[in-house]
Amino acid sequence: SIFSGKVIADFLSQKKKGYVLRRSFVLAVFSFAVYYTFQADLFFACNDTRYHSTRWISENIPKGSTIEHYQEGENLFSTSKIPYEYDVVFWGRHSADYRGKKSLYLRNVSEKLIYRDKLNNTGSNAGFFMLAVGTEFVMEEPPQSTFMRRLYDGNEPDFKLIKVFEADENFFIKPRPEWTSPKILLYQRIK
Repeated sequence: SIFSGKVIADFLSQKKKGYVLRRSFVLAVFSFAVYYTFQADLFFACNDTRYHSTRWISENIPKGSTIEHYQEGENLFSTSKIPYEYDVVFWGRHSADYRGKKSLYLRNVSEKLIYRDKLNNTGSNAGFFMLAVGTEFVMEEPPQSTFMRRLYDGNEPDFKLIKVFEADENFFIKPRPEWTSPKILLYQRIK
């Protein structure tokens, strides 16, 4: 940062033609950086789908209900709250009875594949199922899970879509970090 400050000072201190243009350029660059930072803060404060889903779940789903998900919980809800108030199922591991260092650490790959096959064949027993739609869901392993594909396509008879959490993104500036989900779908068991 000292070097960049020196470069900017040297750039602005030149007395040649274009002094006003150089100052305007530096002002525009810094203004854009401040504006983008403000937009990112505003996104996290008002538009982050994880915060919306956490609030909605807390207000509308009875505490202790079972919520299953296949993706990382950090992409779906506040992991400092939901796994402690609900029985969150991740790769077959329940937050209600798992006492690991972190709530639901990933299992090894072979255990994941076994659980994915079970999920594809028999579905989920949870009262609710969450999907993060965007970067990882549709793109990975087409499809990542036939059960999730059936949910997404509306072809899973035991579940219905009850809530969509979607971020309103600015067309020009997209401050949403890539690890957050632009759309989260929440399904409820109906049978």
